[in-house]
Amino acid sequence: MKRLFIAALFLFSGPPAWAGTFNLKATLEVPLFLESPLQLSGSATGVTSIGGGVAQVPGGLFQSQISTPISPPQSGLNKLTITNFGLPAGTLDAAQPLNQLGLQGTVNIFAGANLGGSWTLGPIGSGGTSTSLILGIFPLVLSAEAWQIGTFVISGPLGTQTLVGIDARTPAGEGLVQFVAPGTFSDALGIIGGGAAFPAGSTLTLRYVAVGEPVVWALLTGALCVIGRRRR
Repeated sequence: MKRLFIAALFLFSGPPAWAGTFNLKATLEVPLFLESPLQLSGSATGVTSIGGGVAQVPGGLFQSQISTPISPPQSGLNKLTITNFGLPAGTLDAAQPLNQLGLQGTVNIFAGANLGGSWTLGPIGSGGTSTSLILGIFPLVLSAEAWQIGTFVISGPLGTQTLVGIDARTPAGEGLVQFVAPGTFSDALGIIGGGAAFPAGSTLTLRYVAVGEPVVWALLTGALCVIGRRRR
């Protein structure tokens, strides 16, 4: 009877408070040079704390090289190439802004067949700025913040962008957590948009699904029933 009571207490009190391994599906949306945002997706095995709060992202989840035309061409520029694009491994904490998971990558801007300029995407997700001279004349500035949770409104000459970061994981650590990195593009000379900052916020969405957990609890339930029948 004592063992039956202990088994029932373990089963119905729920899982202990520890970090568990989950199937991870992720999407990353990053604005590029006032164009439609670039969207990437990936899947891996990640770690999320039971009770939410902490989400571990495997390194290289979005590693790739991307080349896309600028249509229509803007200021004589016709193509973007992103090299070494990815997200380094690390832990995201929904309780506070983060500064250790900036994007790895460099954006190259081509004018015809010639390289017109380049800048790093590092500020996105880590905070800070990066500046590049486009065509050797136009200084474009990317400013961005760390990945964080919350609602942010960014206004500019092209309109308003609203970013929403949430942690909707269950007490078991499953579900969705979405981090956002508010940011802007601006032309330091004021030629583009009179120097106003254009909204350029990025979004990182992680969805965790438990690995084999239903099977474990089914086995425990079966074992409890067997113990009860034997006692009777």
